[in-house]
Amino acid sequence: LLEVDVVDALGDLLGRRVRTLDAASEFAASGRVARWDGRDESGAAVPSGVYFFRAESDGAAGKVILLRD
Repeated sequence: LLEVDVVDALGDLLGRRVRTLDAASEFAASGRVARWDGRDESGAAVPSGVYFFRAESDGAAGKVILLRD
């Protein structure tokens, strides 16, 4: 699971939006968090790859590498 601040969008290398995450009800020591289970908006598992996120709260951005068996 990916845990970050409130996320505006999670996208793939081609710039396609994979999922929008909402952290309205999740809290951690560092503040609100969003969790990503490796699925897209329709609930389908996304393939292994590099995905990018942007935190709405402070504009921070980063990447996550998802590896599946």
